[in-house]
Amino acid sequence: MIALEIACKQQMIQEPVLALNPQMLQAIHILQMPSDELFDYLLKEAEENPLLSFDILDNAEKRRQTAAVEYEKFDPLLYAESEEDPLEILRLQIATSAISVDIERLGCALLEMLDQNGCIDRKVLDNMCKNGVNPGQLQQAMELLRSLEPAGIGAYDVQDCLLLQLDRIGENGGLAYQIIHEHFGLLTNNQLPSIARRLSIPVSRVVLAVNLIRSLNPKPFSEFTRRDLYRYIIPDILIRKRPEGHYEILLNQLGEDSIAVDQSYAELVNDFDSMTEHAYVNEKIEKIKWLQTCLEHRRKTISACAARILAVQMSFFENGPDAIQAYSRKKLARELNIHESTVCRALKDKYIDCKWGVFPLSLFFSQPAVLNNTIVSRDSVYKAIKRIIASEDPQSPVSDDAISELLGKDGYSVKRRTVTKYRETLGIPSAAKRKVFDGIK
Repeated sequence: MIALEIACKQQMIQEPVLALNPQMLQAIHILQMPSDELFDYLLKEAEENPLLSFDILDNAEKRRQTAAVEYEKFDPLLYAESEEDPLEILRLQIATSAISVDIERLGCALLEMLDQNGCIDRKVLDNMCKNGVNPGQLQQAMELLRSLEPAGIGAYDVQDCLLLQLDRIGENGGLAYQIIHEHFGLLTNNQLPSIARRLSIPVSRVVLAVNLIRSLNPKPFSEFTRRDLYRYIIPDILIRKRPEGHYEILLNQLGEDSIAVDQSYAELVNDFDSMTEHAYVNEKIEKIKWLQTCLEHRRKTISACAARILAVQMSFFENGPDAIQAYSRKKLARELNIHESTVCRALKDKYIDCKWGVFPLSLFFSQPAVLNNTIVSRDSVYKAIKRIIASEDPQSPVSDDAISELLGKDGYSVKRRTVTKYRETLGIPSAAKRKVFDGIK
């Protein structure tokens, strides 16, 4: 690995930029980690820091893994993800988007043109336009493609892929974005001092920005190939209703009390004579204290997010998934007075356990639909469709056109083809297949 020379000169920088030091980057990294990865990370820290008690950390992880079972019967295979064809996963995302049939078909066609990394060649788009594809519709289809998960799908190249990912986490105005956008050639050649000179900033700031860039994934399709055939889900948040009627939030996390200084080692400090030995011990203790600070921040942020989700989605916890409300990460961040990227990191790959099952936290930020010009959750439309079908005459089931009209009377503006899409997403057969003849299904 090429060694990086860190500039020692102090320079006057007048631009209002937040410089992320290594400790801040570590705090960000810990915040967004799934709990399983966090344990592995702390385990590695314990291996490198003899003062960090392994026994306390190990016991804390064992308690975390058994917490859900202690509180209530829990099926760890619920919502386990299977290894699927990446294109099928992306097609499903497109199918549940509020778009026209033409854009949907064009978006699915573009999926077939992605390379092994999830990117698309601009020449492909040029050829499509030359062959008569409407440029405006093609632009809409590309915007759809680039909005899919994971971030970076539909990028033109690696540079564009990294920019898309920074934009998705709210880092599109920072130094990392500027480096990729303006100095990508120097970045790929690891010419960090040259980047620093061109930006008139210390090399140390460039190094910190590059650390953030290295946390991105230039090959978004690899997100699919890393999935295990079966993955055990241990919830991070437990929502329980007390006999008195109120709900409580139980965090199933590795918190600041999960790590501590190994007292048996720390007591040896008094036997040390040299200043070097004392300095070494003090450095290791300070690292443990900072890790505790990071874990405390992680716990408080997740707890605050969980409290708001519980308050906003109370109808979900009372009545089940059909009652989920429209909500956004941006609104949650505004309510907590924190940055949206902090919310995204805190909720990334985290799960919640309640009486209805175990769900990813992303479920509570549903796509919107329209009800008399008022934004409602798409799940509300799903619920309305299921209610209409449940009350139909089995011998004369309602068509998708009729469902659209009935939804309109309830105030929902949903076209027939959208009804068809939603019905299929719910796994409900067409009217012809639902029909019961002579009272026999």
